[in-house]
Amino acid sequence: WAGLVSVLEIDAEIAELEADRGVSFAKDEGLRFTHRDALFPLIETQVGKWDWAELDQAFGAAGCCYGPYQTMVDAAHNPVLVTENPIFNVTSNPSGETYPAAGAFATLPQMERRAAQPAPTLGRDSETILSTLLGLAPEQVNELKTKGLVASS
Repeated sequence: WAGLVSVLEIDAEIAELEADRGVSFAKDEGLRFTHRDALFPLIETQVGKWDWAELDQAFGAAGCCYGPYQTMVDAAHNPVLVTENPIFNVTSNPSGETYPAAGAFATLPQMERRAAQPAPTLGRDSETILSTLLGLAPEQVNELKTKGLVASS
């Protein structure tokens, strides 16, 4: 926040806004969101005055947390976010589509990290759930399937 305010040279405007609204944006991101009606136009106007390369350099030097807008397709092909991120691996799915999927968000000591699994097909586990968890006999499961009440893969 301090870097953003400094780089955009909006110290005076922010101080005035804080005084008018009786708040301090310095340590409370929630307040910045709550008062976005006033902050967004101010920041948008100042950012609009910069060339991206210069703003990128200035924000980087100030330690700002920022980045260019990315579409979902851009993000899915971003090496830091997805393609070289160990959380993701490519899965082949029942739809026939192949795409990156997130696995476990952490690697635990003494546990092997497992790859992400493809999405299950509708009804894949119906018989197992009905028989083991609900205790239905195979005939009862078949009757539910025959009546179209239960799907199976």
